Amino acid sequence: MNTLENLKNKYKTLSDSSIILLAEKESKKLKPEVLDILKNEIIKRDLDLNLISWIDAENNTFSGLEKKQLEEKIRRSICCNCNERSGLKGHEILQVYSFIFFSNKTKSHLILCNKCGVDEKFSAFIITIFFGWWSVYGFFFTLSTLYEYILNIFFKEKIDRRIIHNFIEKNTGKIRLYGDSEDTFNNLLISFNEKRTHTDFV
Repeated sequence: MNTLENLKNKYKTLSDSSIILLAEKESKKLKPEVLDILKNEIIKRDLDLNLISWIDAENNTFSGLEKKQLEEKIRRSICCNCNERSGLKGHEILQVYSFIFFSNKTKSHLILCNKCGVDEKFSAFIITIFFGWWSVYGFFFTLSTLYEYILNIFFKEKIDRRIIHNFIEKNTGKIRLYGDSEDTFNNLLISFNEKRTHTDFV
């Protein structure tokens, strides 16, 4: 029995909720032939056909001129912090906070205007300088974070592009389904900035 047949049989054993979860959250990670199996299961089980529309939208990635035009629209959007239209950029915010047996290192990706992004970085830097050292792990987190601060100065444009492209990648399905209007981008940017933080916790 070949691999595809094995996968078909495996998908048949999954619950409806698992199929829905795969369609909504994981479809971008699946190969085209596996997507076909997933879509067939949705049809056979008489699940919501909007799931198939979502799968198709999520996997219709942006590239070339289309991606460049989206990037330009994002940069022209209103800043979520100050509501000004002064050119958005991707910002990486690094922060360490620690106290005796507790330490918390965060790396946040935000899309804001330059002024708001610099303000966020400065606030995080001050917190790191004053409150980052007060545990064993915090001490080493702070040293590595200060090193990253220095590196990031030389790679600002690369970080900016990576964050903007990551935003487009994460929101491919929503942009495909809801369009690229200013309201759509404003809502997506607010959501992106609210979910900004990856935390290393010790």
